[in-house]
Amino acid sequence: MRKTLSLFLTICFAGTIATAIGAGDVKAAAGTFGIRGGFDFDADQVVVGFQAELGRFLEITRFAPSVDFGFGNDLTTIAFNGDFRIYLTPPGSSAELYGSAGPTLLIVDTQGGNSDSEVGLTLSGGVKFGAGKGRTYNLEGRFGFENMPEFRLLFGIYF
Repeated sequence: MRKTLSLFLTICFAGTIATAIGAGDVKAAAGTFGIRGGFDFDADQVVVGFQAELGRFLEITRFAPSVDFGFGNDLTTIAFNGDFRIYLTPPGSSAELYGSAGPTLLIVDTQGGNSDSEVGLTLSGGVKFGAGKGRTYNLEGRFGFENMPEFRLLFGIYF
C-alpha cells in the first residue's frame, strides 16, 4: 500500500511540475479549481469531489487531477485521479470536448472496517462549457479498467 501510494503521488507531482514548467508563467500554471458530483453506476454510490486543471503540458494536453469520494452500498471509496486531457473545440462552438487518461489510486473501505487499495487506469470523456459569471462547467463520463469503478457520470463547476 505504502509503495503504491508513493508511486502514484510521484506521478502526480511530476505531472504538476512539468505542467508548471511547460506553462511558461505562474498564472497559467496555477490553473483552475472546482467541485463536482455524480453517481457511480458500478457500486451504486453518490460521488462528490474536487477537480483542478493545472495548465498545459507538451502544448496539447492539460494535467487535470481530481479526488472523488463515493458513499453508499455499505462502501466508502476515495479515488485519486491523475488525468492528462486533450481538448477539441468544434468550429463556431464555445464548448470544448475532451478525452483523458491517467492513473487512479482507489481506496475502498467497507462498513465492517476492512480497507483495500488498487492502482489502475481510468479513461474519461466529457464536455466543458461556460455559463456566465466567469464560471466553467463540465460533464464527464469516467470508465475504469481492472478493479476501478466501471462507469461514473460527474457534473462539475470550475471557479
